[in-house]
Amino acid sequence: MTFIQIREKIRHFESKLIAISVFIGTISIIGKLLGFFKVHLIARLFGTSKETDIFYAAFALPDLVFALLVVGTVNAALVPVFIKILKKGDAKTLHMTLNTVISILFGCMLFLLGILYFTMPAITHWIFTSKEVLKAFELTLDLPTNTNLYYENLFVNLSRLMLVSPLLLSVSSVFGAYLQAHKRFISTALAPLFYNIGIVVGITFFVKFAPQFGVYALCYAVLLGTALHFITQSVGVLLLHENDFSWSFGINRYVKDIAKLSLPRVFGLGVEQLAITFNTFLGFTLGTGALSVFKFASTLSLVPVDLLSGTLLQVLFPRLNERAHEDDNHKSLNALYWRTLILLFLLAIPIIVLFIVLRVPIVRLVLGAGRFTWTATVITSFTLAFFTPIILLQSLAAWNIRTFYAINNTKTPLFISILGVTLNILFSIGFTNFFSHYHELLASFASVSLFVSSIPSILNWFFVRGTSFGAVAGLAFGISLSLLVEVALSFWLLSKKIGSLDYAKKTTHCFVTLRKLVWSGVLTFVLSYLTFKAADLLFDTTKTVSIVGISGLTVLVCVASYAYLTRTVIKNYVNVRQVLRSLRQKVEPRSEDIDIPGLTA
Repeated sequence: MTFIQIREKIRHFESKLIAISVFIGTISIIGKLLGFFKVHLIARLFGTSKETDIFYAAFALPDLVFALLVVGTVNAALVPVFIKILKKGDAKTLHMTLNTVISILFGCMLFLLGILYFTMPAITHWIFTSKEVLKAFELTLDLPTNTNLYYENLFVNLSRLMLVSPLLLSVSSVFGAYLQAHKRFISTALAPLFYNIGIVVGITFFVKFAPQFGVYALCYAVLLGTALHFITQSVGVLLLHENDFSWSFGINRYVKDIAKLSLPRVFGLGVEQLAITFNTFLGFTLGTGALSVFKFASTLSLVPVDLLSGTLLQVLFPRLNERAHEDDNHKSLNALYWRTLILLFLLAIPIIVLFIVLRVPIVRLVLGAGRFTWTATVITSFTLAFFTPIILLQSLAAWNIRTFYAINNTKTPLFISILGVTLNILFSIGFTNFFSHYHELLASFASVSLFVSSIPSILNWFFVRGTSFGAVAGLAFGISLSLLVEVALSFWLLSKKIGSLDYAKKTTHCFVTLRKLVWSGVLTFVLSYLTFKAADLLFDTTKTVSIVGISGLTVLVCVASYAYLTRTVIKNYVNVRQVLRSLRQKVEPRSEDIDIPGLTA
């Protein structure tokens, strides 16, 4: 079969809308499962060691550069501009614009990453001479010891290795936007899958056949996954047509449009990425394994978030845009807004219940093997409990932001984001300090008089770092609390714009339904918790089979009781026929659908 015949067969398959929708959905599910297995491998082979902490911390600065230059540009500007040129049928201008964007992005990345490469030793030395890191890694500032130098050199080397990944992903991400604009979805769906495959295969290969690499194996595996991501997207462009790439810095009006469209998004992402980078380095100072625990717990909590805010809200976003311009009083927009809000509560509550009740079995089954010890399991599950509110809050935040965008309001979400990041930093510092006194807090509950006498000390804990492992859970709690404030503020400001609160008061069923869902969730939690505890007493939980059985029984009780308690809500808000019809809708590229992998494994 010739190259041209292969290309034509792929194009024919991509024209079948239902087939390509099923294909993309299947590939996405497989990719998520591989992502789980990837995290399992890292936990099993490396545990929550100092080396694993350094591996995760080494991503922070490359991630920051990549998010600022690439993610904001691709998501906000490339797809709409490419589509605009395509509609005019100007292939020459499109190719020149593509080459210019790649040349400029690659050049900027090379410049900034080059600066990081040469300044990394100084940055690392500054980090490792801070008293927080010295205490966390049990080092001293005496004459430079081999231990100090080992961790500093490890951080420098891993960070420098990771600088290669943004270069390839920047080009690959532009290719992805180009393919999306042409309605070519196979390569863009396969690229994240091969990214995870590369990491999993790389970790397995290097650990088995080159154990002397140690934690470097993780970086080599990430680079292998990055290379596969780049190759997959490149093949997609080649199959689309033979495009002769050439370095070009010709600034046409479309390149200027891309810059104008991307700047607000880049600024917004910069604010968000600042919080992520801060949380990473704060976790790095909380003790050996704290950053690894933080990353493992956050990864587990974000899986359902991706399903809710990613899959569901992407399907509803085009309809939200249509409703925003149907009438001046936003009645139809509010109807869709509240219907989706209730649906998010309906879907998120049982997931939160299961994550809280089954947090220990979830961590044990996904991560608990090899070098991931029982102590690491306890700390990670404790941290996961404080991450669970994010499952609902992150979805609500995403829905509110999309609603602002639908009414062409981009300034308010940026203001909310800046405030949210500020609160994130303040709450994270305060609650990591407070939770680091976890054992003293438990001791203060011994008697009422002891608790009362301890109140001044308890208040002082927000400003003084203790030694308890609970500090990392405080970081999770601080993030969840800041997101709660962000959601509440966005809801209030959105109500000022479209009258969503007045609409809910007039219809009355909105608040009644939400109250019913919350109380159903509380009762479901009680039933699920009692089921789990009873089964825990009856079966030997040292065996994996027993853990799976207990978890399965708890899930069954949770789903059955919640479905029964909310049966009227499910009947009114879950339309199966509507979901099936959405699969038959025309597949259109949207910038928010582009899946760009983060650098962090």
